[in-house]
Amino acid sequence: MAINNYISINDGSNTYKYKTTSRSWKYQPEQPSSMRLRLDGNIDITYGPALVHSWEGEIIAPVATQPAGWGTVATLRTQLAKKVVFQFTDHYGATFTDTAIEGPFREDSIQPDWASNENEILVKIRVTATT
Repeated sequence: MAINNYISINDGSNTYKYKTTSRSWKYQPEQPSSMRLRLDGNIDITYGPALVHSWEGEIIAPVATQPAGWGTVATLRTQLAKKVVFQFTDHYGATFTDTAIEGPFREDSIQPDWASNENEILVKIRVTATT
C-alpha cells in the first residue's frame, strides 16, 4: 500500500489536500474502555467494540494559491472554522466519514514574513474518527 505525503479534508462542500510533515504526524488507534478499581483491590476493565482512530500532527499550508484540489492556509482556516463532521483521508488513502478535527490550531510560520507568497504555515491539528 502506497503512503501519501498528504491528507485530504472534506468539510461537506470542499475537499482539499494538504501536505504534512512526516516527523510530526502520529497515528494512535485506541479501543474505548472503562476501568474501575473494585473495593477488593482488583481492577475491572471493559472494552467496547469500537475502534477510535486518532492522529496528531502538522499540516503544511502554503500562503499562495495552489493547483486545483490543493489547499492554502486560507482554505484550511475556513474549513476548520466550520466545526462540522469532516471526511478525512489519511496517508494510506483510508477515508473516514465521521471525523472531528480538534484545536487549538496552533500556527507557526516557516519565514519571518507570514504573508509572503513563498511562505508556508505549519498548523497543528488533532483528528479523531470512529469505525
